[in-house]
Amino acid sequence: MLKDKNWLSFLLFIFNIFIININEVKAQAIEDCKIFYEAFDHFGKSKANFDVDTENCCNTHSMVTCKDNHITEIKIRNLDCYNRLSHEDMDAMISKFGELQYLTTFDLSYSTWCDDFFPKNISKLKNLKSLIMVKNTFTHVLPESISELTNLEILKLSNNKFFGEIPSSYGNLKNLKILLLDNNGLSEYVPYSFKNLKNLKTLNLNNNRKLKGYIPKDLKIEQCDYGGTKLCSLKSNTCNNNFERKCILADLQEINSSNGIPENDIKEYENEASSKSKDDSPVTIFIYSIFFIIGILAILYILICCCCGFGAISMLRSRKRNRSIDSNNKKGSSTNEDNAEILDKKPSEEVKIDFK
Repeated sequence: MLKDKNWLSFLLFIFNIFIININEVKAQAIEDCKIFYEAFDHFGKSKANFDVDTENCCNTHSMVTCKDNHITEIKIRNLDCYNRLSHEDMDAMISKFGELQYLTTFDLSYSTWCDDFFPKNISKLKNLKSLIMVKNTFTHVLPESISELTNLEILKLSNNKFFGEIPSSYGNLKNLKILLLDNNGLSEYVPYSFKNLKNLKTLNLNNNRKLKGYIPKDLKIEQCDYGGTKLCSLKSNTCNNNFERKCILADLQEINSSNGIPENDIKEYENEASSKSKDDSPVTIFIYSIFFIIGILAILYILICCCCGFGAISMLRSRKRNRSIDSNNKKGSSTNEDNAEILDKKPSEEVKIDFK
């Protein structure tokens, strides 16, 4: 009997632990949703553009992704900042999202009229592995605060209006695998601190017309695009898509004076210089090729014209010669006829003389 009671007590103990764990999970899920709803209140008038499940935020699949009852991903698309959202609201929203301990992906993209609304406190999302902010027309220098998100593996800031230089502190993002900064207005030199991005596999800097410099060597980049920039390539760069040209010594000397390279590394990078001149860039080679082809065609045209001219002259001379021969032939036949007439007349005259 005592054994049965002990066994029953043990089962009740296990059951209580199970119930407690379920309640803790539910409490955590409710807590995450509570934080999300508080952040959502700062959307201002833009709230009307989003369909949010008010009972369980995890059911709002267009905005929220949950795993094990924790919010892991938030995706906000088409946020309207014009007369609908204040800067204070934006910062308060980010601060609230920063309380989500399991949030690893934050996507704020395709917003309108958000030119100067880049959140100043983005570093509060300290556990992020992926930060995506594309096509928001952010008109701002690249925020230094992003460099505090040291867990980042993906950073996408494409198709905005970011300007100025790339902060050297971005070299602290050592876990970064994908970096997209294309289609902005970035300028100055790519910082030498990029050499610390040893895990970087994808780099897109396309269409930053005033961006200069080189990509530090020893990076194992597999996918890249440097078109529409003034970057030049080193001998050891593993990905060379759309570089304007190869770096020559004069390029490296200019770049190394401004990109933050330590003096001890300068000689090593000068050895990366190409022996070719700046005039060997693809654009220059293409232009030279066009002129070369035009020159060849012009020479061929002149030769054809000369040949045709000589042929025409020869033909004219031939015709003139033939005419001269024909004329002489006619004169010769006329003379022969006259001589024949004279010969015909002479015998009759002689006969007349003999008879006298």
